[in-house]
Amino acid sequence: MAADPNDSLAASSGGTEVNGFNGTFNLSSGAFAVRLGIFTLNVSTVLTAVAHDVNITYSPGAGSSQQIVSIGSLTATFNGIGSGAITGTVTNLVIYGDGFKFDSASLSYSGDLTLGSVLKLTNPSVTLTQFFRHLRRQQYDALRLQLGSRC
Repeated sequence: MAADPNDSLAASSGGTEVNGFNGTFNLSSGAFAVRLGIFTLNVSTVLTAVAHDVNITYSPGAGSSQQIVSIGSLTATFNGIGSGAITGTVTNLVIYGDGFKFDSASLSYSGDLTLGSVLKLTNPSVTLTQFFRHLRRQQYDALRLQLGSRC
């Protein structure tokens, strides 16, 4: 199966759109590969998610350490959380059969979080960089916690 990389599939009722779809399937080995240039998902006004450069591959004979999914960038925003929104972003996510890694993952809240009159955080966020997780070991190269206003 192969498609023009400029093809676009859209399901307006589900709020899903795929641009740049291409896929292959090997009948003799069962291996397959799918590429999505841009994948967009909208669920009413509650959730918006956009993924760029999505590649899904699988080969039955390649073993557990094979790369299964890679995503160049992924952003998801949940609206209507208190008076703000929660946004998560991941760059260069790679999922293997036995682990995963990413260059950067951030979680942020747009708005104010308060703890009574003791603490007020404006637009807090947390970022984890250069993360790798294997079934048998963990590696954390950098953890950055950012609280306060974001520019």
